[in-house]
Amino acid sequence: MAENELFFVIPTYRLRDVGETVEHYDEHFWRNGHSVRMILFDDSSPVNQEKYYPLLEQTATHNELYYVGPRHKEQFLAYLNGRLRGKRLDGLVKNLFRPSYGGNRNYTLMYTLGGFMVSADDDMRPYTLMEHSPESLNPDEVCRGRLHRAGQNGYSRKSFDILTSFLDVLGKPAGQVPDNYERGELLVDTSMDLETNATHGLARENSLVLQRGVLADASLTM
Repeated sequence: MAENELFFVIPTYRLRDVGETVEHYDEHFWRNGHSVRMILFDDSSPVNQEKYYPLLEQTATHNELYYVGPRHKEQFLAYLNGRLRGKRLDGLVKNLFRPSYGGNRNYTLMYTLGGFMVSADDDMRPYTLMEHSPESLNPDEVCRGRLHRAGQNGYSRKSFDILTSFLDVLGKPAGQVPDNYERGELLVDTSMDLETNATHGLARENSLVLQRGVLADASLTM
């Protein structure tokens, strides 16, 4: 693995539908002039993997696409447990890399050590829905969203070069982040606990709010 190599990662357990997600992001990167290694981390059951993997094989991409599935994960865990040489740690390792939001991220982090990793959920898309008449944001409010009925007028689909936005800050000391980027300690979602990936219930509006904080070291890497 080359140092600081960029990876785009999609964790999934919905192998039947993830090919569409891959195609959307691949086309987006290609259209914006990016060549990036894409890795799909599949936490499906062995039965679903065998059933739906042929669908993924039919997915054509401009960028390199790699697949890490259940069998690869088992091999990785066996290697890790062998290196630890402690049976009592097997349960801890299994829990750290369990098929869940946190488990997927731990797994992808291990596979991309030494590189830069940008990740998207398997039900995300590289575009946003923007209202035709957006309201002004409050102080420290990064963005605001609200529920719209499907087919309802009043918004348009917009696409932006997302990888360039990440490349502006990835691996750079905080002091070198461009001035048009806000600095803070934490992003807070008013309708979700981002730490536990748990929603606070149905909300018709939600905002991302930047929580200010003091950087202890100006050379802290983003």
